[in-house]
Amino acid sequence: MKLFSLVGFSCMLAAQEYRATLSGRITDPQGAVVAAVKIVAVQVETGSRFETLSGADGLYTIPFLPPSAYRLSAEAAGFKKYGSGRECEGAMVKRPF
Repeated sequence: MKLFSLVGFSCMLAAQEYRATLSGRITDPQGAVVAAVKIVAVQVETGSRFETLSGADGLYTIPFLPPSAYRLSAEAAGFKKYGSGRECEGAMVKRPF
C-alpha cells in the first residue's frame, strides 16, 4: 500500500507553559485523511514514549511534551510505517516534515 504523510506537523510552545504540544493531520498521497493512525514521539535522551491515535478527521495531538528532541513515527493498517529520521525540538514553534 501507499505511504501516508504527516501534514501540518508542528511543535508548539504555549505562553506560561514550558511543555510542548505536537499536532497535525494525517493524509494519504491523494490527500484523503487517514483515521486511527498511531503516532509516537520518542524522547531522544530518555527513550520516553508519548502516543496518540488520529481521529476520524485525521487530526492528532500529543500534549505536554517536555522540552527535548523527539523522533517521530506513524503507523496504520494497510500503510508503510513512517519514521521521521529527524528530530523535533520541543521548544520549536514549527518544523515541517
